[in-house]
Amino acid sequence: MQTNTYQDRLNRVCDYIHGHLDGDLSVERLSQVARFSKYHFHRQFGAYMGYPLKPGQNQAFAAQSCIMS
Repeated sequence: MQTNTYQDRLNRVCDYIHGHLDGDLSVERLSQVARFSKYHFHRQFGAYMGYPLKPGQNQAFAAQSCIMS
C-alpha cells in the first residue's frame, strides 16, 4: 500500500524543482505537482519549509528552499 502523506507530496515538489530549475516553478504548477489547491499548497509548503512563499519571490524561494533541504 502506498501512502500519500503531506510530507510525500512536498518531497515530490522538491524533486520536481530539482529536475526543473529552468522550467515552470510557479505556485500553480507546484501545487499541481503536490495535488493541492494553490491556497493549501502555499500554506503547507511554508509550514514544511519553515518560511512562507512571498508574492514575486515564489520561484526563486521555492527552488532555494528545496535545494537547501
